[in-house]
Amino acid sequence: MQTIEGDVIVTRNPCTHPGDVRILKAIKPNQRKIRKQFDHLCNIIVFSSKGNRPKADMMSGGDLDGDEFFVCWDDKLLSQSIQIVDPAIYDQNTLKVEKPDPKKCKDIADHFVFYLQRDVLGRTANLWLSICDQKG
Repeated sequence: MQTIEGDVIVTRNPCTHPGDVRILKAIKPNQRKIRKQFDHLCNIIVFSSKGNRPKADMMSGGDLDGDEFFVCWDDKLLSQSIQIVDPAIYDQNTLKVEKPDPKKCKDIADHFVFYLQRDVLGRTANLWLSICDQKG
């Protein structure tokens, strides 16, 4: 098992904004008071909880509910001059507190259509993969 140390390029899949790409510092679990409970973990990334905004949120608004990340530590890529763009600001979802009136099915139908019209992340990811496949 290899432990990665040093600069790494990290982005959340799918990467849809230039600001979704971050350069982070990978460290061994025994450095900087990182808990030993992480020693056995492999093929994962553990983000720091310090700072004003979580790193995962800076990458396509990630919320760590099963998100997949791309991590690259290739020196050929890291040695290039990489311009890091400010992350996009993603609106927080608001919880609708009023319940739809069961006598008005239109409320539920409107909510469902509203959701379907805005749930494009999966379609965007599939479109991006399709374009990449076509370009080789």
